[in-house]
Amino acid sequence: IGEILVQEGALAQSEVEDVLKRQNSSNNKMKFGEIVLREKKVDASDIIKAIRMQKVRNTGSVDQYVRIPLERLDQIIEIIQNVSTLYDSVKDEAVLRFGSNDALTIESTKAYHLITDIRNILKELRMVTLQHAFQKLTRLVCSVIEENHLEVMFSTLGENIEVDKEIADRIALPLGDLIWLLLEKAYSKKDGDRNKRIGSIEVVAYEDNNSVHIDITGDVVTDLEELKSDNKYTENLQKLNHLKCRLEADNINGEGVRMSIIIQR
Repeated sequence: IGEILVQEGALAQSEVEDVLKRQNSSNNKMKFGEIVLREKKVDASDIIKAIRMQKVRNTGSVDQYVRIPLERLDQIIEIIQNVSTLYDSVKDEAVLRFGSNDALTIESTKAYHLITDIRNILKELRMVTLQHAFQKLTRLVCSVIEENHLEVMFSTLGENIEVDKEIADRIALPLGDLIWLLLEKAYSKKDGDRNKRIGSIEVVAYEDNNSVHIDITGDVVTDLEELKSDNKYTENLQKLNHLKCRLEADNINGEGVRMSIIIQR
């Protein structure tokens, strides 16, 4: 795990060596991840990702898994959230009554941070990559392009970006509808002046601060207001709002069309 955290830029090599020395000298033999989490050297999300990457590498090892229904996981997250809120109140009350250096205040603060770590780890368990959604989207879009005999190249990038499982399961259809709309508005016109130039539509997912962006970019200029007033656009805007996602559109400074789905983490 230490090697993976160094590769990902979460820890320096010297920090890993220091943790390993203390781990070897410790009597209770704490795990590497437990030490770096306790010392706040990395976030819980970094440890989760490192463990996942380690499991992918160790394909020869035999691991045991249990299935947890998504609904049950959400119930656990909600309980932890309520406990976290209660502990936050207890922590604040302890500071008011006994001061920030009191033993009760210090232990309450530690408990609060531990609960927060558990909540973050549980949320990480809901995260999946966009790989399946992008594969489904590619099949859908390529089918539309082929059936309508369009000269358009389609590509995706960023399938390893992680989002909430519910969003990953449901995002392909709105994406497909928006691309279909773009094909209708910008690429289906019988325009002899285009000299049968092959068009291009690209879907790119990337992380930006605490959000994930999925950009649909087309290289043909079209009327942006006409695009946004179309029923297909407004219907999918509502679907994305239901998923707590934002939808924005711009003309890339007159060079084409970009529709951005923004997912807040």
